[in-house]
Amino acid sequence: MPPGRPVIHATQEAKREAEREKRRNYYARRYKFETSGLLHVARQQPTKKTRRPLMQSGQVLCMNSPLSHCLGIVREAKDELIALAATPVGYVERILRQYVASVPSDSDGEAPIDRRDGDISIIKDAIWTVEKIHEKAHRGQDKIWDTCGVCDEWRAADEVCRAIRRLLAYLQDVLWHLERSYGELACAFVAKELMYQNNCDTLY
Repeated sequence: MPPGRPVIHATQEAKREAEREKRRNYYARRYKFETSGLLHVARQQPTKKTRRPLMQSGQVLCMNSPLSHCLGIVREAKDELIALAATPVGYVERILRQYVASVPSDSDGEAPIDRRDGDISIIKDAIWTVEKIHEKAHRGQDKIWDTCGVCDEWRAADEVCRAIRRLLAYLQDVLWHLERSYGELACAFVAKELMYQNNCDTLY
């Protein structure tokens, strides 16, 4: 066997699934912490660190400051998100169109509603890409918390993270219907029951 790191995952899909499971466990632990009331208590406790004052209108942060670095991480994640999906609804609809185009049609040109042989990786890859962007934004938000606790900058980062999670929820909802059947997805789309169809998001 050639020298180097041992192969942990046999396929790229197995590697991605392991990464998704790792993130799901992380979010589950964070959800338990937030809903236990500990986060609310922690926010009320004074920190031992010297907190920098909130940014005032017209105030500019030093580019070498820790807070500026943290904000840069969040800003980079937001830029990646906008470059990928200028609008949440438009992005989900584009992914849906790509998937529908991958579903083989019968001789009469219609796609049977019980078919599942479309390229489902189109949706899974979209979810994986958005998850990576959320991971980066969340890392920046956590660093802001470590630097100055709950402040205007932390709230701004939280808004970015919420927007990314909302887009993730839209894509995961589509995948959930599709994994039940293509017909389930088609019926939900026609009835306008998909999550993204019931929100008026156009911009982040």
